[in-house]
Amino acid sequence: MIAKKEARKLCSTRRKQLSTEDVALLSERIMKRISCLQVYKDCTDILAYFRLGNEVDPESLFEEAVRSGKNVFLPKVKGEEMDFFPYTGRDSVSKGYMGIMEPVSDETFTYGADKKILMIMPGVAFDRKGGRVGYGGGYYDRYLDRYRNEKIVRLAAAYELQVLDEEIELDEFDIKADIVVTEDNIYNLLK
Repeated sequence: MIAKKEARKLCSTRRKQLSTEDVALLSERIMKRISCLQVYKDCTDILAYFRLGNEVDPESLFEEAVRSGKNVFLPKVKGEEMDFFPYTGRDSVSKGYMGIMEPVSDETFTYGADKKILMIMPGVAFDRKGGRVGYGGGYYDRYLDRYRNEKIVRLAAAYELQVLDEEIELDEFDIKADIVVTEDNIYNLLK
């Protein structure tokens, strides 16, 4: 077992060493892997994120998703909470919390029985059992806890260097990913 703080520090250091070119190349490989997954093909709604720093960049995927008729929603932080709002293209976002691009719309994502939802989650460190360590703010954990009765497939987009062999020591409120997709592997825990 590895402590969350140690996992965060280790993977953050590794990720910072990636060049801009590495981020672009690896992100594109990861997004291509995600687009081939059945959960992506079947989903009607995608809850995604705009990258911060050297995070995996999902923008090409949600641009393609919008073109193919899927609904894409990105997070907006208000105080201690996070909600998702529509993304329809680059003109539907502006700089928000921590300088991250956020939707300008105030129309919050709503759940419904007819929706098949795929959440693409960022993070700093992951393990092969879906354990996820973010930046420590708990926004995704609180959001997912609030909607724990909704059927959401939680997919973490990560570089292989962020996936640890050791299991991460999680707290009771930490919510795991169902699938972790890297440039080299798919750790599918839905099987």
